[in-house]
Amino acid sequence: MISTEVFTNVVNNYPPEPHLSLMNGILFGINLKTTRELHEKLKIAVLLHLVVLSGTNITILSSFVASSTRFFSKQLSILITILVIIIFIFFVGIKAPILRAGFIEILTLVSIQTGRKSYPLYAFLLSFVFSLLLYPKWFRSISFQLS
Repeated sequence: MISTEVFTNVVNNYPPEPHLSLMNGILFGINLKTTRELHEKLKIAVLLHLVVLSGTNITILSSFVASSTRFFSKQLSILITILVIIIFIFFVGIKAPILRAGFIEILTLVSIQTGRKSYPLYAFLLSFVFSLLLYPKWFRSISFQLS
């Protein structure tokens, strides 16, 4: 299986620091390898959350795949999008925020496919229960509690 190292090596050839660390953080959830000063500035400006994986990454990925496969049937497009989300979750590593966001996005896509209304709170609660069933230790994790 391809690891994030392959992609980060490609990214590492282009922008200089601190752009490099920011891009790797935003795209792949890689920890910042930058100066303490920039880290503190991002923290003070409340922008540190931008360099971690979150639901935004899943939404962007889902939108990109769905629009790229729109010429297929609706069912096939949704199936491909769901598969790409699952692959992405395993690719970047299973973490509480990304698993929760992936599960919510998959539930939303399934509701679109079945023609049912999507209820965000219901999807969130199901993702919460699903995550705790898979990883009960996450209940004490601050990352899980905040997501």
